[in-house]
Amino acid sequence: MRISIKFFLILLICGCKSVKIETINDYKNFKDHIPSDSSYQYFPFDSAFLISNDREVDSSIKQIYSEILFHLKEPSLYNDYKNSEMNGIRILWLNARQPPIMIRVNDLGNSKYLIRKEFDSTYNGKTGGIIETLIDLDKNYWETVSSSLDSSIFWKERIGNPTDSEKDGILWVLECRFNERYYYIERWDDGTLSSILPFSFLNKILRTAKVLK
Repeated sequence: MRISIKFFLILLICGCKSVKIETINDYKNFKDHIPSDSSYQYFPFDSAFLISNDREVDSSIKQIYSEILFHLKEPSLYNDYKNSEMNGIRILWLNARQPPIMIRVNDLGNSKYLIRKEFDSTYNGKTGGIIETLIDLDKNYWETVSSSLDSSIFWKERIGNPTDSEKDGILWVLECRFNERYYYIERWDDGTLSSILPFSFLNKILRTAKVLK
């Protein structure tokens, strides 16, 4: 991973200690599953993250991503969904030129919706609020996404993927808890969005969340 991106992530974490969040339906749904400890690990310990064989680096990067999710008041898809009938898809979108964006698609049975979280314009590297956008999804939308996910190569992909570390770009982490299965991958993109092409459901979600036009 390029050093400048690492520095961006570290500075981002240092600046995410104080955020505001509006209590909305999503928060009510997941408030009992949001960690209270900033050192909480959102990702499995026993997996190789990114492309590094260095376990210390692996753990450090996981912790950076975990802290971003923690400060965005996110539930854990890996742990807290284990004994749940809920299905969820989450994307952590990290562009070195802007604050992080989180998109989560939820299937709660009768309720299906997308939530986007990002830091607002008051974010200055030290403090800022959180903007939440909630989008109701119909049954057909979820069935299209879940069908694509269920047959996707996603479940067989490497967790980390070799990248050109000398270029700027976008880091993204995709987590899925679907039909009692959990998996996640991390990818880097040079801005051409070629990294998302194998995952049609991801493209659809990013466009719905207006991350992509």
